[in-house]
Amino acid sequence: MRWGLIAYGRIAKKFKASIDTIKEASVSAIASRSNYSELKTQFDSISIYQNYDELYADPNVDIVYISTTHNYHKENVIKALKAGKHVLCEKPLGIHPDEVKEMLACANQQQLFLMEAIWTRFLPAYTYMKACIANNKLGAIKLIKGDFSFDGRDSDSNTRVKNPALAAGAIWDVGIYPISMAVDIYDCQPTQVIASGFLDQNKVDVRSSLILNFGQSRQALIHSGIDLSTIHSGEIIGESQWIHMPEFWHGDTVRIGDWQNNQQYIFPVDLPTSFSYEIKACYEAINQGLIQHPKMSHEHSLIISEIMEDALQQLRTAHKT
Repeated sequence: MRWGLIAYGRIAKKFKASIDTIKEASVSAIASRSNYSELKTQFDSISIYQNYDELYADPNVDIVYISTTHNYHKENVIKALKAGKHVLCEKPLGIHPDEVKEMLACANQQQLFLMEAIWTRFLPAYTYMKACIANNKLGAIKLIKGDFSFDGRDSDSNTRVKNPALAAGAIWDVGIYPISMAVDIYDCQPTQVIASGFLDQNKVDVRSSLILNFGQSRQALIHSGIDLSTIHSGEIIGESQWIHMPEFWHGDTVRIGDWQNNQQYIFPVDLPTSFSYEIKACYEAINQGLIQHPKMSHEHSLIISEIMEDALQQLRTAHKT
């Protein structure tokens, strides 16, 4: 499977290093507007483009990985799909549910694979947690708690962390991880979204707490931010037992049990890098003729987007009063 990379920043560099370790995958092309000249001298065996459209048209590219800033995802995804390429797009897939719907419709029309790159869903510890739930080890799940916040107060105002023109904000950047976990476990749309938090002077969400109600006394408590460094803890609480996952979005530890009796398990990454799991997942799904992966479905991407939009609208409305 031959990959083309759209944009070549910090995440894309890690992604390429992951591809280089997988025998079924290779990087055929990179398109980058910011470091085109540097890449031309760095890579002899890879086609380097300054224009994204040239990469979409490259016949040696089977699948495109998109890691541009959030505001460009829709344009990049649709152009890649219409050029006949499969797509793995960094989260969030879109910055509005209407964008996500348009991308999913295009993937369906073109009958090409499209997946939002929430790599957490493919990691060993997360996979074990899902297996425990499927095997009813926790009983009925009633509460999910997820926290992901980092201290980005010193970030440059022009970066994707703070610049509203680049679709900055905590919910899109890191809140999506605990939201995704709640949607994955409950596997449905919440019946109610309650959001409270803070916006900066540019109306960028810097911290929020969400209550997601899923009916049948099932709830998720979600915290995200870009102004505080927090623990990044994930908790899944059932009627009989609970699971605690430190650094749930990329960690290797699962503790399961109750307060009197619990056991910790370690699930180290056994592929070359953490990105390797979602790369192999793309390869496996495409080989089966699928346009979505069952572990990160189109339906879930849309639900996640709808939750984020609902929460952001509540924060923006509250900010006006």
